[in-house]
Amino acid sequence: MNKTDLEILNGYLFNTFNGYLFNTFNSVVKLDDRFNIEICYNTRLNSKLEAKIIVPEKFKKNYSEFCDYILTSGVINEIISTLYQFYLKDLTELREQNN
Repeated sequence: MNKTDLEILNGYLFNTFNGYLFNTFNSVVKLDDRFNIEICYNTRLNSKLEAKIIVPEKFKKNYSEFCDYILTSGVINEIISTLYQFYLKDLTELREQNN
C-alpha cells in the first residue's frame, strides 16, 4: 500500500471513530506509517491513554486485503472496546478527582 491509501484509510477512521463514540471529542483513531492502528484518548484531567493494534504484515500488501482484514477480524470491536475502556477510565478519574 502507499501514502494515498494511508490518507484514505485515515480519513475513514477519522470520520468513523473520532468524537462520535460516547460523546467524546478527545479521541483519535488513526493508522501509523506502518499501517498499524493507534488509539489515543486525552482524558478531561489531561492524562493521555494510548493503545496500538498491530495489523499482520500479510494484510498490509494491498488495499482490499487490508480492508477485508479490518472489517472481518474483530478489529472494529477491539477499537470500540478500547475507546469504551478509556472513556470509563476517564469518568472514574474525574469522579475520584471531584470527591
